[in-house]
Amino acid sequence: MACPGESCRILSIHDVMQPRCKVDHPEESYPGIWGKLSLVGEGRTVALKGVVISDIYHAKCNIKYYLDIGGPAAKYSNFSRHFHICIDATTGEGVADATYAKALKHASLSLSVHLEKLGINLPPDETEVFEREPVAPARKLPKVAYLVTHMVSHDTWNFLKRFQFPAFCGAAH
Repeated sequence: MACPGESCRILSIHDVMQPRCKVDHPEESYPGIWGKLSLVGEGRTVALKGVVISDIYHAKCNIKYYLDIGGPAAKYSNFSRHFHICIDATTGEGVADATYAKALKHASLSLSVHLEKLGINLPPDETEVFEREPVAPARKLPKVAYLVTHMVSHDTWNFLKRFQFPAFCGAAH
């Protein structure tokens, strides 16, 4: 655990995520990556504000990220203002980097959903509603899927490419 303002630097960060889950179907909170593939965009999602889960990645990788939770550098990241639950898991002898990355991601998503399932029946501090306007039947809209990530490590990219979304991971690397 790392608390905002404490004199702490988290090293080798692979990913940071806010705990959240779908209220009606928690097992479908991260469809296709954790849980079965399902439609998204409808229903109620609960999120734990002010808390994030940070993966600490120990596989061989040229990219290493770190975060100062306190001190002068903390002001440069919004993540320094959150409580961090760090998953610091190392590999066993002979475990492939891809297997390690997949297990680490599964552990993070499992913890995310588990934490939020504890709060499903609690009254929320705030609620935000997003609604789509109905589309007139006369308008024919193309079926488009757009996946974007501003920063992704090589191992995560390979995980998505090999195991989950081969159709979306071709051209833009």
